[in-house]
Amino acid sequence: MGSIALVCVRFVPRRIAALRLLLILITAFSYFWESGYVMRAMHRCDGDLYFFAQFLLGEVTVWERWLFAAAGLALFLVTVRVTANALLALWPHGAQARAVARTAWLSTILGDALAALAYRGHSWSNFRDAVLEIGAASFPLLFLPRRGRANKDGQSNVFVARNPVVIALCILVYVIFVATLGRGIVS
Repeated sequence: MGSIALVCVRFVPRRIAALRLLLILITAFSYFWESGYVMRAMHRCDGDLYFFAQFLLGEVTVWERWLFAAAGLALFLVTVRVTANALLALWPHGAQARAVARTAWLSTILGDALAALAYRGHSWSNFRDAVLEIGAASFPLLFLPRRGRANKDGQSNVFVARNPVVIALCILVYVIFVATLGRGIVS
């Protein structure tokens, strides 16, 4: 999803800032999570990605694990740069872009944590995992971007209007997600 969103953001005009922001955040959260997961899987020799590497390569050597972990780190660093540049394209002043990124991070981690609490068979490990997988993996959003760039056209920021229909739709999707979390479509 992150790659699809990254490609799509190139085709969305700057004036449709809300959609551009959504695509940027989908890319950021997807890539931050995946890059962190690759590094963790190779460090612990556990998880889907490690088992897939084992399926492809047979025994995964220490050097192969280091190579995969380095690829995860590279993806993480590229994501930091891509996210910062994309946010600065919408909000040229670093402080504004950082405020948007922090708001998105906080909203996402709170929504994720609340969804984990609603999970059937709830345990604190589910809550912890949800917070770590989204919150800790995407911590660069708290510090991005560090500096802004000069804006040629004199605009100081982009305004993303609150749309009651979009907000209601998002709440509905979230409620459906939480209601079906861990239950599947057919229980």
